[in-house]
Amino acid sequence: MPEIPTGWFVIRSELNGMVADVKDGYTNPGDPIITWPKQSGDNDNQVWRYNNGFFINKRSGLGSFGAGAITAQVKQDSPRNLQQQWGYDNGYVFSHADTNLVLDVDKGATESGANVIIYGQKDGGSANQKWKLEPV
Repeated sequence: MPEIPTGWFVIRSELNGMVADVKDGYTNPGDPIITWPKQSGDNDNQVWRYNNGFFINKRSGLGSFGAGAITAQVKQDSPRNLQQQWGYDNGYVFSHADTNLVLDVDKGATESGANVIIYGQKDGGSANQKWKLEPV
């Protein structure tokens, strides 16, 4: 079973090979997470680290995913707030509040800019719900 890397990494979709990206490099709570081709150079909005259940974006310093169906970066609440805490197992990034809720490329879209959403895990290992955490 793959482990969560120590240090910085990208979250790469198995569906389209793109990575989780804070749209347009925004740094405010509520800014959406999309898939985008991995950029070289100034790509801190695509780089994350894991700290005590939170995925922290390198550019914004904001953590985890929230805001209902469409994911967005959020301020880290209490370490006891399971709705903002995430784990990684068997290719799924799952919520500690409900392990059936996983990160998902909305509607299985393969184009750049597709929304990353929180959705119930599908049977059979759907590629739009599977991710690789790749150290950078």
